Amino acid sequence: MRGLLLLLCTGIPVPPMRISEMSHAVFLYPAHRDRCRQHEKQVLPQFPDFKCLEWNDRKQVEQYTAPFPPYSDFNFTSLYAWDVDNKMRISDLHGNLVILFSDYVTGEAFLSFIGTNNLPETACTLIDYSKNHLHGQA
Repeated sequence: MRGLLLLLCTGIPVPPMRISEMSHAVFLYPAHRDRCRQHEKQVLPQFPDFKCLEWNDRKQVEQYTAPFPPYSDFNFTSLYAWDVDNKMRISDLHGNLVILFSDYVTGEAFLSFIGTNNLPETACTLIDYSKNHLHGQA
């Protein structure tokens, strides 16, 4: 089968390629999220700093969640798919994954975390932050 395939990814020009020359399947995902920065190695910021959830955060997020049984609130695919407003933020606190969620109905911001490190201190820090920075935010 002969034909042309042209793939565009924001910021990266891709030349036309004959289908017969292709050696791999190509999967596309929403390029607006992370602007095709697949090769950049990123480190999660330390709480209280956050970063937007991006597709290339998958491996890092899964390193935090892998020791635990599956739970949809911390499943990367679920987090990414439900982040329709691009408001999901992630951070690290004492080696725990901190997620700044946005309530799906009200839009109100709230924090949650998953991990096993310094649990009382982590919980208290997040509660204090929520009282001082998130109360009433929508």
